[in-house]
Amino acid sequence: MRSAEGILRTAVVCRVQPKNLIKEQDKKITAGAWRKELASLQDAYEKGKEPYAEVVTDLASVEVLQHNKRDLERMLENESHKRTVSKDRNITL
Repeated sequence: MRSAEGILRTAVVCRVQPKNLIKEQDKKITAGAWRKELASLQDAYEKGKEPYAEVVTDLASVEVLQHNKRDLERMLENESHKRTVSKDRNITL
């Protein structure tokens, strides 16, 4: 088991790091102001989400096409190799 001192140090570090991210220390925020800011952030998120979704879909399509191209090239190479091997076998027989 960890010592109480080690747990306390961990708790302080975990509390201090997020607290240091607050730019305006000790500023009280009312519930109404918090809801207003939350709504504006959600609106910004929704506006940014749609173009991002299109880009992600396009990237996924490109990855599928690249995979299919590599797979087709591999299959064609295997067929070519099979023909070469079968010709070599027919010649040696």
